[in-house]
Amino acid sequence: MTTSDALLFLASFIVTYNFSAMETAMTRTGLTLGFYGGIAVIGEVYQILFMPETKDKTLEEIDLVFSRPTGEIVAENWANTKQTMRDFFSGRWRKVFVEQTPRRKSIFEATDKSV
Repeated sequence: MTTSDALLFLASFIVTYNFSAMETAMTRTGLTLGFYGGIAVIGEVYQILFMPETKDKTLEEIDLVFSRPTGEIVAENWANTKQTMRDFFSGRWRKVFVEQTPRRKSIFEATDKSV
């Protein structure tokens, strides 16, 4: 906990210390949209390519997912992204937004035996 607090403080200090220099170099709009927006876009690309889907998986299944090589995960995510984009731009809205998110049973449905 102490290490993470120290790293967070260090990162906050670096951003605060360099903010005025970055603002004069990039202007206020360039700093906001260009720099911080660029970091957000890079993070989104990382999220799409390198983070596997763990929805509706047990901890053991998640452990197996993360034990796979990174290249295999990226290849699977890239194939899924291409298929989703094809469906999206072909107008198959139901497949993109509804069918990929199956509804899980609630706690009450799973434990209620009388129904």
